[in-house]
Amino acid sequence: MADLDRILKVWRKFDGFPMETLTKAWHLKHRPGAGQRSVEAMVAHRAQTGASGNCFDLAIWLIHEFEKEGIKSYGVGESIGKIEAHVAVVALDDAGRRYLCDLGDLWIQPLAIETSAELKSGYFTGSRVRGIERAGTFHVEYHRLGGKVSRQAYDLNPVNSQDLAKAGEISQAHLSDPLVEMRIKEPGEVIHWEYEKGNSALSRLSGLEREEPCEGHREWAERISRYTGMNANYVYECLEAQESLR
Repeated sequence: MADLDRILKVWRKFDGFPMETLTKAWHLKHRPGAGQRSVEAMVAHRAQTGASGNCFDLAIWLIHEFEKEGIKSYGVGESIGKIEAHVAVVALDDAGRRYLCDLGDLWIQPLAIETSAELKSGYFTGSRVRGIERAGTFHVEYHRLGGKVSRQAYDLNPVNSQDLAKAGEISQAHLSDPLVEMRIKEPGEVIHWEYEKGNSALSRLSGLEREEPCEGHREWAERISRYTGMNANYVYECLEAQESLR
């Protein structure tokens, strides 16, 4: 099996996983002080609720799955150790080529860092992407329809497992706005569904499609469940917990 195929095989285990901060609110309400969950706890929680977690949960889980397959990987990100941190994973093939694996932003597939300077399609919904490495930082540009360009930077210095867990603790202890994102495969493209702050929308190659807002947490729980597969009662509990903690 080719090197990239091995990495993709692990990556695709997470195709049906949402990225969501609702579980953080649930734990802050019902298990305060629990901090960053272990992979075993995340596996059990997903089996019970269909939930997955935020970018730290997904990165730690992804690294664990890479390790099981003998693939070297480590955490990278932006503002690691701060409340606003974002974390992703770099996986290495046997030749030492690096692949950016960002489940927290629900990339469609990993991006090869060494060959990323040209605009590429098929990596991020609704955008072509280009990555440029400068002085240990990987700068990614997202080129959307209409000419809009946004940017993100990843510090490529490896974050070891202990520091990653500590940074996860900081993130999990901070109540963030409710956010749920999901990749959905359709014929010819992968679309991106997102719920944030009482609004939801679908991102396609053709542009953004905003949905009519729901009325109340029960309706939102049903919609979120329909798109993500998360248990609707659990989602409702999370939304209620989020509101009670504000």
